[in-house]
Amino acid sequence: MGRARFEGLLFFLLTLLAWGPFLPIGEFEGTEARRAVIARNMVESGDYVLPRLGGEATLTKPPLHYQLGALSMLVFGKNRFAARLPSLLLFALFFALLSRFLAQQGWPGKDRWFCFALFLTHPLLFKFGTSAEMDGGFAALTGSALLLLASLLRAPGRSWGVFFGAGLVGGLAVAIKGPMAPILFAGPLWFLLRSKRWVGIGAWGLGLLLPSALWLALLFSHGLDWGQLLTIWERETVGRNSGFPLWHFFKSAPLFLLSVCAMGLPPLLLFLGGWRRPKEPPEPGLRALGFSFALGVLALLFTPHRPTRYVLPALLPGLLVLYDLWRRGAFPPGKHDPAFFLRRVLGGLGLVAGVVLLFQHPSWMRVLPWALLLLPLAALLRGPRPIVLALGVCGVLFLGVDRKAWNAVPKRSPVGGLRHLAGIVGKQPVFAWGHVPPYLLWKLGPQIRQSEFFQSPYRGEPWILWEEGVPGEHPFPAKTQEWERFRVGRKTLVLSKRTPK
Repeated sequence: MGRARFEGLLFFLLTLLAWGPFLPIGEFEGTEARRAVIARNMVESGDYVLPRLGGEATLTKPPLHYQLGALSMLVFGKNRFAARLPSLLLFALFFALLSRFLAQQGWPGKDRWFCFALFLTHPLLFKFGTSAEMDGGFAALTGSALLLLASLLRAPGRSWGVFFGAGLVGGLAVAIKGPMAPILFAGPLWFLLRSKRWVGIGAWGLGLLLPSALWLALLFSHGLDWGQLLTIWERETVGRNSGFPLWHFFKSAPLFLLSVCAMGLPPLLLFLGGWRRPKEPPEPGLRALGFSFALGVLALLFTPHRPTRYVLPALLPGLLVLYDLWRRGAFPPGKHDPAFFLRRVLGGLGLVAGVVLLFQHPSWMRVLPWALLLLPLAALLRGPRPIVLALGVCGVLFLGVDRKAWNAVPKRSPVGGLRHLAGIVGKQPVFAWGHVPPYLLWKLGPQIRQSEFFQSPYRGEPWILWEEGVPGEHPFPAKTQEWERFRVGRKTLVLSKRTPK
């Protein structure tokens, strides 16, 4: 295992070297700025317990991600690099643990290194591993906790302290994004329950609950009680989910499942090369990870808010199990492949799926044109490891280089939009309703007060900014005058001014 530790250290350092240069590139995307602003507020206020956005407490998510971002900003300054660094470090830790886990499962060094390269060049893992959004850190911690828990299946003599440590890592994942992580832990936990290792499971449960219990105790020390906590939680979680239409589930479920398949595209390409069903079953740890992947996808399928990125924690064990299945059934070189016609059919179906996704693609799927070019080639060649890695490298470079602001087009680029907005409102406060472009939120700082998930009430700010076409009623006063409408990136923003009664 000494060699595996050295290899794990190499995985850690290579992750920092491969992904680190991309951290400061490009402006914030999606909800990155919201997370970075909350972390910056912690640094400026000195309160590292209760997250605040726009001057109000927000408990939509636990505080660990914000606390890690605030700690990074204390060391490296209040900038994009510091806001994105925690996600990178947590993914590097996951890759270090991955080396140890695969060595324990008996994988040869060549397969361990290819698996690491497969993960490192996966476009979605790269995107959230270099992001200030909490999904990357949550996925990495959840994956690390899963590896630690699954490794206990082959170690019957481990003490309760090892179980407690594995549970503590899982508890830190819960402290980033809430109760989704325990659903994923059900795979290896089921196998441990069948082996009746009650003391270890109890110690694991204590470790899992400890970070959340500690945070609740600190919240109570801030003067909050159960009634206030439940009120905030109901407003930000139950309230915004209560009006979720059932028809939206039936409309989006097929696209969601198709997106899951697209996220697994790199290892799925391997199956288009020579492959047959392996005779021997997988190791217990990998079988447990397969259950966790299936449970994670099913659980996310039935949740109201499920952007494709939410399946990221379940994707990590899914990619690992897919590659293990392929490597155990790969054809030896030089042998006849009886499934050549089937592979061509699968390649054609992959092309069709790629074309469909091009019309319904999130930003991380901009790599799909590369897939459309490489899929037929992968279907015709046997064991296309170089093709899969080439696809991943192209995707990572494409996403990394594409992270840049439009600086030249007034009123359309993030920079031009900010200057245009600042020229109108001056130093007056602005109430931002919903998901306004994050660049504006980050740059305007305390001057702009954003509503988290459309829940924060309007408090009389003279200027109101919202994105055109956002569903829901605007909690604005009756007398507002539309001042200007302008484009920032792909969003149409409407700026209104409250008129005196």
